[in-house]
Amino acid sequence: MVKQINYQQIWPIIKQEKLVFVIIILPLLLIIILYCLITPKLYMSSVTVNPIKLTDAGAMIVPASLVGPAGGLLQQKSDVEINIALIKTNELSKIIVKQFNLLEHYHVKNIDAASQVLLKSLQFVTDPKVGFLEIQVLDKSPDYSYKIANFYPIALGQRISEIGFMKASQRTQFLNVETQKALNQLNNIESKLAAFAKQNGILANSQLQTVAGISTQLQSQLVAVQVQLQAATHYATEANPEYQALKTQEQSIKLRLNALSGTSYNDSIPIPANLAPDLAAKYTSLMRSYTFYNEVYKLVKQQYELSKFDESSDQLPTNVQVIDRSNFPISPAFPRSKRLLILGFLTSLLVCVTFILIKNRRKLVR
Repeated sequence: MVKQINYQQIWPIIKQEKLVFVIIILPLLLIIILYCLITPKLYMSSVTVNPIKLTDAGAMIVPASLVGPAGGLLQQKSDVEINIALIKTNELSKIIVKQFNLLEHYHVKNIDAASQVLLKSLQFVTDPKVGFLEIQVLDKSPDYSYKIANFYPIALGQRISEIGFMKASQRTQFLNVETQKALNQLNNIESKLAAFAKQNGILANSQLQTVAGISTQLQSQLVAVQVQLQAATHYATEANPEYQALKTQEQSIKLRLNALSGTSYNDSIPIPANLAPDLAAKYTSLMRSYTFYNEVYKLVKQQYELSKFDESSDQLPTNVQVIDRSNFPISPAFPRSKRLLILGFLTSLLVCVTFILIKNRRKLVR
């Protein structure tokens, strides 16, 4: 004989067991209410920004600690992920801590501890479709949550500018030293060339005609291009468009030199006709050195001037575009009392019904 469930008996049985609801539901709701009262209320404020494009060529100002070997991080991470990594750095956190005196607010003794508390209060929401980044700040004070969230874009721009200024300053100092070295080398070779000319009776106008020759001009251009190529290897690969353009320019100059000499380019320098063969080699060496150091000095000085301009520009804070500013939080984001109460009530109600049906299963089967 097949047994069937008597659905008409379910409601009467539940009514008879109403004490079960009181025993299970009320204590659970009281626990939830007590938990909501005891747990510190946290308010959340969020600000949406358009991340700085740090993976663009010429904008690679990410700290070395965030970049793996051979720039691996920049090749693997998106702009949003790099911006998040910057926000999580201790240096940026310290900017926030000092701005709002969070040592006192968090009741900690040092700035590193305050930075750790601040980082734990952060949450990030990314939008892969549009590439925006939402920065969420949780705090027991709605005022602090609101102010910190809206200040984060400013702090991020300030930190990026600090990194850019530091790198530009280091580059300027390096180029300043290299410019002075190049000038000293140029002065030294000019002195040697002048002494050679005086000793061997080479007239000044003969030297000027030699230096102004077409071949020497092309050699000067070639040296400049080769120096730029050597410098480019430090920040670009052979696939870089700028590097390829320099290589093309180098080949073009060599072809023009070949056409002038009728032979393969061999760095030959025109020499005055009145020099003996043994002096010609020395003169050629001096002129080659002069051409080289003159071009090196002009190139390094140009780079130095550009670096000083970049250093001045990086003193201004980087503007981080804010898509949506935070509103002042009115109600706490955690704990979510209403949601907890509703979920607790529904869960306990389901448990009660299940328990009653299992307990009276014999009455329901006929």
